[in-house]
Order: sequence, then C-alpha cells, then structure tokens
Amino acid sequence: MAEQARMLMPSPGRQTVTANWRAAIVLQNFIYDDSKQQLPPQAYDDKGKRRTILRRGERGVSVDSKLDPNSRLVFHLVCVQRFGVHFQVPVPQDHLVLGAIYRTTAEKISDLQALSQPQLNDTLRSWSMTGSALDRYVKALWISIRAQRSQLEFLGIDPRVAKFMFDWEFFIPNVDKVLRLLRDRFKNAMNIPNQTVDGLIAMCDKQSSTWPENGKGVIYARAYTHLDPAQTDANNTGLYVAVEPTPSTAPFYATLAFEIMDGNHEHPRPYCGLPAVGPYHNFDAAKRLGIRVEWKHHSSDRWFSAPVQITPGRHSKIALALLKGDGKPLETLFQETTALINMAEGKECPNAPNGFWKYLTFRRNSPMIQKLEFDHLRQTVHWVVHIQTQVEPPTKTTFEENRRLLRKNRAPIMIVGKRLPKTDAFWYVDKSSANSVKSGGAVHCDTCRVLARRRIKPKNYGIPCEYDEATESCLTCTTLDRPCTFSPLGPLISGWVGKEVDPRDYLYKGNAVMFPMYGCGPLRRLVPHLGFSPDELKVTEIAKLIGWTSLYPFLESNEDEEEETVYEEDEVDVEADHEAEEGEE
Repeated sequence: MAEQARMLMPSPGRQTVTANWRAAIVLQNFIYDDSKQQLPPQAYDDKGKRRTILRRGERGVSVDSKLDPNSRLVFHLVCVQRFGVHFQVPVPQDHLVLGAIYRTTAEKISDLQALSQPQLNDTLRSWSMTGSALDRYVKALWISIRAQRSQLEFLGIDPRVAKFMFDWEFFIPNVDKVLRLLRDRFKNAMNIPNQTVDGLIAMCDKQSSTWPENGKGVIYARAYTHLDPAQTDANNTGLYVAVEPTPSTAPFYATLAFEIMDGNHEHPRPYCGLPAVGPYHNFDAAKRLGIRVEWKHHSSDRWFSAPVQITPGRHSKIALALLKGDGKPLETLFQETTALINMAEGKECPNAPNGFWKYLTFRRNSPMIQKLEFDHLRQTVHWVVHIQTQVEPPTKTTFEENRRLLRKNRAPIMIVGKRLPKTDAFWYVDKSSANSVKSGGAVHCDTCRVLARRRIKPKNYGIPCEYDEATESCLTCTTLDRPCTFSPLGPLISGWVGKEVDPRDYLYKGNAVMFPMYGCGPLRRLVPHLGFSPDELKVTEIAKLIGWTSLYPFLESNEDEEEETVYEEDEVDVEADHEAEEGEE
C-alpha cells in the first residue's frame, strides 16, 4: 500500500491551489515510511528510520487523491506543516476527516463580519429614542461626543478639561445647567455607560497563520487605545516609543498590539527583561510580553509598526535602586507586566496581593474581549466572546529555592554563593580576567558588577557590593532573595554580550569595564535588562493587517448605526435654542 501511495508524491511545481483541495484532520495516528527520502528532514519523527508520524488531530490539506486498484483503498496526499516547512504525505482516507474546500486566509478573512462594537443597552437605547426631536437630537449628540473622548484629548483638548466635561463627579454640576435649559429631560444621561471603543480587545487563535513571522504559540491581543504624542526621549521614565517624527510615518491615531508568547517562551522583542531568579516565582514572565504600536497612514493605504520597550532611563533608575537595596521599582515593573499579560489573555486575579492588580480597565471599564477563531474543517473564521478566567496570584520564593535554581542554571565558569579569595586560580582563566583582579580592589559579585557599570552615559562609578559571608549574599542580591554569583571578567562579559569578546574592547577611562546597555547573552537574565537592542527601535512598514476592515472600523468612520439619526432642518430650531441659552447665562 505504501508503494502505491508513493505514486501520489508531488512532482516539482505541483503546488498551485486547485478547486479539489480540501481541509483535512488526521483521525488516527498514521506512520509513513519514507524509504525513498522524498520528504525534508524536518518531517521525520525518527530520522534514523526516516519515518513520519501524523498524529491524531493534526491539521492539513488534502491536495490530491488516488484509488489503488488492488487494495481498493483511496489515498489522499495531505500537506502539513512542521517547523515552518510544508511537506506532503500520502494517507489512507479512513485515517482522515475531510472538510470544506480549502480557502486561503485572505479569503476566509474577507467573509469576516465586523468586530462587534460596544452597543447601547436596551434602557439607554429606548431613552435615546424618546421625547421631542430636540430631545433626541441632544441625547444622540451627547452620546456621540462622549464616545469620542479619547480623540478629543488627542486633538488637543486638555485632559483636565476632558475630565471636567465627561467624568461623572465633575459632569453632574455642569449638566445641571443643561437640565434647566432642556426642561430637566437630560437627567437620564447620568446613567449612560462609557461607550468608547478603548476597551475592545481581539485575540487571535494560536494555531492560525495570520501572523506567522513570530512562529508557533503566539496569542495576539489588540487593545484599541489612543496614544498621546509619542515620547522619544530615551531618558524619560515613561513609555518609550521609537517613532520617527516624519509626516509620512508618525502616527496620529494608533493601536497598541500586545503579543503574548505561549507557555514560557521568550518574545523576540520583549517589552522588558526581568531577572530569571528573583523574589517571586516566574519572575521573568515579562519576557513573554511584546508591545507594538501599529497605525494606518491617514492619506494612504500604508501600514506602519514600531516596537515598544521601557525606557533606558527607567531601566537605569531600577538598577540604581537595586544597588541601594531598594527593590520597589523592580517589583512595580513586575506588577505592571503581570497585569498586562493577564489583561491580554483575558484573566483576572481576584486574590491579588497588595500592590498587584486584580484586573486592568480601560476608562474605568473592563475590556470587552473577543477571540478570532479559525474553524479548519469548515474553512471559516469568526469572532467568539472570550470568557474571562481567573488566575492564581504570584507567590513568593525563598532564599534556598533561588540558591538551588542558580546552581542548576549557572554558567560553566561561575560560582554560586561562596566568594573565593583574589589569589584563587578561578579568577585567572584568561589574561584580561587576571589583569582585572590584579589591578582592582575587592572582588564583586556578577549582579553588582553589571548593574553598576551599565549606563546611558558611562561614568567611572564605584561598585557598592557589600558581601556578607554568613548569608553569601550582598545587599543587592539579598533584595532579590538570592545568593551572589561570581564569574571572572572575561566569561562575564562574553556571557552578557552573547559571544566571545575581548574585555579590552569595553574599557572606559583606564581599567573600568563598561557593560553594553543591551545584552543578548544568557547572563543578561541575572539582572533587569532591556528587551532588545536600540537598533531595533525603529519604524517599519508592514503589510496591510489581515482583516483590518473588521478590526479597525472606527478608524475609517465614527458613525454608529445605533446612534445615527437624521433630522429635518425645521425640526430643530438651533438658533432659538442658542438664544434661550444666552438668556439663561
């Protein structure tokens, strides 16, 4: 049967989509013996025997079929994907569930209904449609204006003025004046919920190929929010967005895209980097979080994107605080990133400890979350409501737990805990390390060494590493609830940079070694670090977002079907109403 099935193997160029391609899911495990070596190496489960195992539930596309005249079995040539490589395997029909005719992602997205916007509730809808023409006009106008609060702020209205106009506690005294003018028929406006679209989140199914560039296991959650003008000062302690101030690319109305890696995988460009060993379990979970700004140019059909990370200024403040034994700024960053990840994954933490968020809100409202799901067999895509789930609060680690974790994951040339004397051969593994020991003073731990000698503007700082032999920890490492680690200078710099380097290339003012702000080696996970190189902080043009017309309806139009009302000119005496208002004033 396998020999007959090999007749189905594709010939070069046989990759054009045809009308007989159908979605397929493997019904039961199937082993294919590729004795003629027609499959790529990535397809093999057992490379020695060149066998490929299609497992139950695996998705694919049937691109052809053939009847074996001897066995009377129908074989399907099923295209599957592994490790980014597509290959085709002949599979008996009784091992498959066949679905609808295959459609490309773009074809499926084209049928996607617009993402549901927050709608007026029944009470508000009936209220907005009652009363005279003038009553209905004012109600609809007020709802429409309040829904665009974020845009008004972006266009220049002072946030304090917006707060005074729209927040309930400030709005009530002001609306009393309007109530007198409109015969007290505007009172129900007090109960209008916030209708801004800022609270909308869409999640993309992990197994979709909508954004394949970051690989398997990515959940994309897009929180629609309106950005203030981008902060481009690298020393600023707030949000840092690398946006080139050019008319052709600078965003005037943008979207934040939160990208959460599945499991414990690190994002290619994380928002920030926290130590892998710290005061909480999974302290480095922030590595899963990536944030981007995306926008459509206002006068063209071009899309742009820029990554976001914490500013070097905030990063340096965290480092300096740690050197003084203050871990609060670092813990605050951990709390922020934990809340962002929970928000993007649709989770809340009801038992959150002091300082942590139970959940995040947009404009004091919990975000409405919808998930983009792909139905493989039906070859459709649709939005479903994402049910909020609960997550356990972060738990504290112990000093001994962290000691064991450091020993388990230590670098080849590293000591955990005990500080060896300067005369020990451990410090003399290479010439640069030996020179550093001979010319320097006391031996400092790796954490203090890196934190103190990493600056936006280098200075020849001393290293405040006060080692306690009883606890085998200094003030900085005690703040992180862990013992010190020690490495010779050469391996430490190489472990920080991510490659073998000459420490002399990093000398600053004599014998002081300055570590680069950005490290890409494994030892960067000892300390707080920037998520990615500043060279990657730049605006890039991206392809049109798949389904952007359904994801971004409010970018193209501010009209709402529920709020749209057409009035005849003679129904609303605006001039007379204006005169009445002046008389009241």
